[in-house]
Amino acid sequence: VTGGRACMGTFVNMVIFDPSKERAQQAMGKAFEEMSRIIDILNCHDDSTPIGFLNRQGSLNDTPPELHAVVNSSLQYHTATAGAFDVTIKPVLDLYRESFHKTRKAPNKVQVKEALGCVGSKNLHVTQKAIAFQQDRMGITLDGIAKGYIVDRTMDVIRSAGVKHAMINAGGDICVLGSKGDGSPWTIGVQDPVNKDNCIETIEMTSGAVATSGNYEVYFDREKLYHHIISPKRGLPVRGPISVSVVAADTMTADALSTSAFVMGVGKGTSFLKSMKTNGIGGLMISSDQRTRAN
Repeated sequence: VTGGRACMGTFVNMVIFDPSKERAQQAMGKAFEEMSRIIDILNCHDDSTPIGFLNRQGSLNDTPPELHAVVNSSLQYHTATAGAFDVTIKPVLDLYRESFHKTRKAPNKVQVKEALGCVGSKNLHVTQKAIAFQQDRMGITLDGIAKGYIVDRTMDVIRSAGVKHAMINAGGDICVLGSKGDGSPWTIGVQDPVNKDNCIETIEMTSGAVATSGNYEVYFDREKLYHHIISPKRGLPVRGPISVSVVAADTMTADALSTSAFVMGVGKGTSFLKSMKTNGIGGLMISSDQRTRAN
């Protein structure tokens, strides 16, 4: 059974192999319902969602468990990546978006420095039931981690229905459960970021996830010089990598680490992914002049 729908700014496709077509269809229906439910909690582009309220008010009591889990995980990735992963980068992203909208130019150094003063996960206070900003004009974006979390939770619904063979592809964040129905592995293609009609690498999987972060999907300017992956330390779009693909046991980890390695740059990013090899994590870093395996 296959199905798909547009959400999270992309197209989500599901494939389920099961002896019972009815069970597969019911599992897929419940999976899409769960996906929609969590999106309504984690969507930071909608002021009416819990995270929208947090960004507007600076604090949120009675935090939904899904939002608490993702923010808590983001702090762990922040520590593990020495600050490369930082969900509090939102003020800088907003600055770039507003500057290009109003002037069609990048913000100046003074503006960037001022926005960077509002960035820092150390000022994100998380308790069991509440989240609060400990500095004015802070905000968080979960774009580098939420999609992976949502895919994992959606796959949990499929798994709990008794399905043993499934795949979810959310615009490059891919999770697989078991093999295909005939026992063969899923073949995942990594898109060539330079020539999108080509597949630069294939990965065969019977469990786990893969996620890709790239600088070729979202830009602030028409000339495509300023992309959306910005260093939380320098406040500038990261130069060097074009895309980073990470294979991990779960989609949230692959999502967060692909973003983190991209932010680190080619050298440090590749070294970081290689250091994670013992955790079953592999990666592929693609720059303008080469591709480097990190597994």
